[in-house]
Amino acid sequence: TMETAIVLPETDEERASDAGEAVPYASWFDKSVFSDENFDAATYVDELGEYVELADLRANLERYDAEVEEKLQEIVDEDFDAFLKLSEDLVDVEAVTRGWDEPLLKLESEIGATRAEALSALEEMNDLLERKRETAERRATLELMLDANNVVSKVERLLDEL
Repeated sequence: TMETAIVLPETDEERASDAGEAVPYASWFDKSVFSDENFDAATYVDELGEYVELADLRANLERYDAEVEEKLQEIVDEDFDAFLKLSEDLVDVEAVTRGWDEPLLKLESEIGATRAEALSALEEMNDLLERKRETAERRATLELMLDANNVVSKVERLLDEL
């Protein structure tokens, strides 16, 4: 028997890496969507996941992530002094965040009170539903008793006629 070796065609990545070129992104991968202020990662993945293999999406995203990190490092390296001054511009951040404590505690208290009210209302509704169920059971029992009484009355009437 003669065995034939199957040779798969090279991928774009293999051809580009062999030639020492930058690997191109897939045609469906649009870097500009990440800059949109309404960008939602879950929606993006869901939409692309309908027609793109998740492994391909992951590979393109990881490559783009590496590219962005490299660009960020270049920017920081270009003007490291300006980068260091960024933290100097953030004076008294601690005082600003301390001012958030009181409103947050008030909000937490209000949420706790609202939660307690909701739980109380839920408990009351559950009690009312239980009473309604018990009342429905009693009514059904009474209706059965009335039906039984009517049957007994008819039987007595029939017996009296005999």
